[in-house]
Amino acid sequence: MLKFNDVTNPSDVETYDVSFVQNPQSSTNAVTGSYTISTSTSPVSSGDADTTFDSASIRWQGQTMFVKDNSNADQTLALRRVTGDTTTTLVREVTLDGNGEAIIDSSTLQQGTYVFSDPDSSDFLLFGSNGVETGTNSDDGVAGVEIAEQSLTIDPSSDTVTSDGSSVDFDVDSNRGGSYNIIVDSSDYTDAELASVITDATDYESDESGVRVSSGQGDTITATFPSDAKNGEFTLDFSVEDTTAADSATFTVSDPAEGQVSLEEGIVSEERGDVGQITVNLENTDEATIILGGDSVNYEAQIELEDGGNGGDADGTVTVNLNTFRADEGSAAFTPADTDDSVTASATKDGPGIMPDGPLATADYEIVLQDSAGDDVGVGTFVVTERSTDSMQLWTAADLPTDADQEAVYDALEAGAITQDSTIAFQDELVHQIEVSGIYGALVDEMDANNSDAEAALLELANGDASDPLTLSATQAGNFPNSEPLTVDFSELDENGGLNVVADDANNTVFVAVDTTNLFDDSDPADPALTRGGTELGAGDVEPADLLGQTFDVEFGVLAQSALVSGDEDELVTASFSVEERTAELNGGDDITVEAASGQEITGTTNVAPGTEINIRARASGSNPFLKTANGVTVGADGTFSGTFDFSDVASDTTFTVTASTSQSFAETVTIDGTVGEAAATPTPEPATDTPTPEPATDTPTPTPEPATDTPTPEPATDTPTEGGPTETETSGSQPGFGGAVAIVALAGAALIALRRGN
Repeated sequence: MLKFNDVTNPSDVETYDVSFVQNPQSSTNAVTGSYTISTSTSPVSSGDADTTFDSASIRWQGQTMFVKDNSNADQTLALRRVTGDTTTTLVREVTLDGNGEAIIDSSTLQQGTYVFSDPDSSDFLLFGSNGVETGTNSDDGVAGVEIAEQSLTIDPSSDTVTSDGSSVDFDVDSNRGGSYNIIVDSSDYTDAELASVITDATDYESDESGVRVSSGQGDTITATFPSDAKNGEFTLDFSVEDTTAADSATFTVSDPAEGQVSLEEGIVSEERGDVGQITVNLENTDEATIILGGDSVNYEAQIELEDGGNGGDADGTVTVNLNTFRADEGSAAFTPADTDDSVTASATKDGPGIMPDGPLATADYEIVLQDSAGDDVGVGTFVVTERSTDSMQLWTAADLPTDADQEAVYDALEAGAITQDSTIAFQDELVHQIEVSGIYGALVDEMDANNSDAEAALLELANGDASDPLTLSATQAGNFPNSEPLTVDFSELDENGGLNVVADDANNTVFVAVDTTNLFDDSDPADPALTRGGTELGAGDVEPADLLGQTFDVEFGVLAQSALVSGDEDELVTASFSVEERTAELNGGDDITVEAASGQEITGTTNVAPGTEINIRARASGSNPFLKTANGVTVGADGTFSGTFDFSDVASDTTFTVTASTSQSFAETVTIDGTVGEAAATPTPEPATDTPTPEPATDTPTPTPEPATDTPTPEPATDTPTEGGPTETETSGSQPGFGGAVAIVALAGAALIALRRGN
């Protein structure tokens, strides 16, 4: 056998012609020859394996691992499995190539820890992250690689799917972290079909079936089935490319059910100028078309709608808003009520006698509903009725937030926190309830056009311009020789945070709430939100005290100059309110005597709005000092308030002072004096005495009655005067403090609450 030293092995598997000289130093025995050498195996590299044999690391069953030991090239290493704290058992021998390299297939390795033993010692070889030997160690636990079995669970979001672009999500769960390639294969699909169904799939191998998807723990593999997808029951097989982990999922693909669309209501009615709604129900389809109007009304609109068409979820319903105020703006009049949906419209006014610009005219407009195929599947009617301006009522509230919405307003009404009143305590809220229809389309249009709130929209529509459709004013009542009355500047009031507009289209009601505190700003002296003769007043021109006792006339209207009024006269509603100073009274203004006991009530009355919180304080000084409070007692609808105190620990004849206050001060200090009297005595019951048992009755002769004599008839009684005049007797009737006005307020509140509940 010939052995050559210092020879570099060829890198490719081929046949090589080798020439050599034997004994070249000998002049007589030198031999020249040639041989043909064929390499039987190719050298390996780390790129040929899935991973490396890295000591003290985890590798997954099925992975191939690169290993390199430069000091043991062409040698055989023993791969051993750790079986105990100090014991191992041989699994197989691994022969390294001439470069000291080998690739180990772990597919048949059991779960456990594996080590390579050093051929020249009893130690174990250590390998770095690149799979190259770095030394030895006598601790097999440090030197070993743990082979673990990867788990794979595929959980489909549904076991049925329709071939209409619907999808199934396959959730991936595994004990292996990170990303890795999953091969998706099926005997029911070709690779081309799989590639068209599985999202982000790439080709696997030219000689292997299936497609490759990069995924991992917690990821989702999505399969989408277009209209030309095959129907039937199918199984997808999922396997991790470099391990033994695998799972499968079976599901059924079927044609979608026939789509159906219908109108929620056959007849929809809305006042001219307001926003009407047409609702379409969709089943097994996302699309429908509405044809509105026709030649008979010189107006026709085609509205194409899609459930979830604006990137949202499809919920089976699409509601189309039709702003009749913007009917002359074509498609701009139509919007989806749910921003998840999409609405695309085209509208025209044509035919004989073209309508003038302005809101949609009062008429019956035919609705034709079409399915996605363009077939007529339903009819209805959109009725536009006359609008009106009806009434204004005034209410008061303790504190209505400037961001209060419809629900908050009606909740406050139902709770009695908003009550009808035209006399407003300064710093309370004044709430105008205006019953008007046909203005809500203009409000919505203004809010959309300028991205503004309801307050700014209303003020913009009523700012005094010649083209404005609305008017809103509050002007001081009375005569003002050589002067002008005060007028509320609603724009400045809004800047001060004192204006809240709540529009209730469904009930044709607008609430305009004014916080009278914000009629003046926080500067010193305060700047009023008032004008006189059209001139804005400055700081100090008017003080809050100047408003007390003053009456203001409020006017709201829809102007004839707008297209909303059919006649030549403005439609106006009015109301008046006056401003009072904040007052309260304890115990009718009289001093009070309480018992030295618990449950003692101190009551009062006030003109501030119901719902206001009042703090009552009882305080004594001197030899028997105390402080007792009843904080946050609430003013009732009748203007009364009450606090309960415990004086059981106070000596009789102790005097004290009672005061009442709020966060917004009363005009004058509210106080009375009080005295603690004796506690009421509790009567002690007398002990029961024995009741004698009656003796049996003896027979007593019954006397014979004498004949009756005539009994004189008494004279009619005459009035006997009582000293000090006649005595008054209480009779049942109205509850003290409640009159007809309160009954009317209660009825008005009940009507509003019923209106709210009905909608």
